[in-house]
Amino acid sequence: MTGSFPRERSFSRENSLVVASLVVARSLVARSLVVRRLVLLCVAALFAVVALFAAATLQPAIAQDDSSHEVTIEVDPVQKLTIDNDVGPVTVSELSDPSDGEFSNGEFVDNSDGQSTTGTFEIRTNLTGQKVTAEVINGGSQGQIGELGLQVSLTEMKKDEYQIGGYQTLLQPADTDPGAETVAENIGQTITGGTLTYRASATPEFDPNSDATVQVQYTLTGQSGGQSGQ
Repeated sequence: MTGSFPRERSFSRENSLVVASLVVARSLVARSLVVRRLVLLCVAALFAVVALFAAATLQPAIAQDDSSHEVTIEVDPVQKLTIDNDVGPVTVSELSDPSDGEFSNGEFVDNSDGQSTTGTFEIRTNLTGQKVTAEVINGGSQGQIGELGLQVSLTEMKKDEYQIGGYQTLLQPADTDPGAETVAENIGQTITGGTLTYRASATPEFDPNSDATVQVQYTLTGQSGGQSGQ
């Protein structure tokens, strides 16, 4: 009887090891199954997100209905001339005796008192071949207009080719019906401003206790008629 007890103990330890091994194996298998399930769930969730995104993207494309039409844009001929009416007096401090009723170019004097003799203008046009004419017309308190001469120069325009250069004579003492003078030319498809500069001349017969006011009309003309400014 004494020799049988050790055998029983050895068998019991072996059984314990087997049981422990089985428990560990079952635990590993269970964990593996859990991991697989988690992986499958993640994959399923990813496919669901992709499917939802694809459905959201494709749904508007399937539902939208396109339609279109043509829009015709027409641009009218534009021919605009604007004159600033704020022009200071042209002061004459030298007298000239016109030959045959006309002053020579050198007898017109710039403003000697430093007062403003300039005005401004703006041209807007999408036409070509335009020009600006200026003329003295009836209007204003003309006074002793028959004893005066008046010239104007258009400068500071966007392109030099628009400007004729120098002064153009609008009024002479002998003029009973002054005509229009071209003061700018070759204007086309532009927006440009500029300056009007005046100078004058007077005969000895002009009364210094009076003054004379004349009205100068500017016309932008060429294609499609013309537009005037004063």
